[in-house]
Amino acid sequence: MRLLLAIMVIMPICLVPGISRTQNTQATSLCRLQETVAPGTHVHVRVSGIYSAGPENSTLDDPTCTFAPYKSTWVDFELKQKRNDKKFRELLKHSKDVYLESEGEFYGPPLPDKNLPKALQKDPRWGHLGCCRTKLIIHVIWNVKSAPNRT
Repeated sequence: MRLLLAIMVIMPICLVPGISRTQNTQATSLCRLQETVAPGTHVHVRVSGIYSAGPENSTLDDPTCTFAPYKSTWVDFELKQKRNDKKFRELLKHSKDVYLESEGEFYGPPLPDKNLPKALQKDPRWGHLGCCRTKLIIHVIWNVKSAPNRT
């Protein structure tokens, strides 16, 4: 009976919109995601890295990644919560790079479009001018702060 009562109290809390499943979970390594996500798939993640913004740039990088081909992940924003959004925008006014810990959908390389000529089906990518092999759609910004200086 106690268990049933506990479930009845806890379950509705888990279903409230805006409360995330991964709120208390550890962030996944961006490097690991870039290495393992399969083409044409996506996974719900909490991930951190250095977000860079510019007129033609919206990417997440992890300076500790040692492999060059997968360096940047393209970023789109579809915020479901405004948590830290104001702080994020304020930091971007003063720097094009910020440290960002976020939650969202991480996409592997897109599948080739079979309607395109064979020459254009090779190595499809996300972002401006096909810059990135992977993509992240951010739903929640859990933490944001000034990025460490890059060397």
